[in-house]
Amino acid sequence: MPTDRKRVILLVDDEPNLRHAVKLYLDEEGFQTFTARDGIEALDLIRDRMPALVVL
Repeated sequence: MPTDRKRVILLVDDEPNLRHAVKLYLDEEGFQTFTARDGIEALDLIRDRMPALVVL
């Protein structure tokens, strides 16, 4: 896996406040974090960004 993909995370949750809080924490830890509010949006981001980790 390329080094740049190792730190890419997709966070999926329907609760906006939780998504925001977890994204802030992960970003501060040096991860590149993308968020999705549902499975459909998550599938699009998985195809486009190819994250190393998906958190549901």
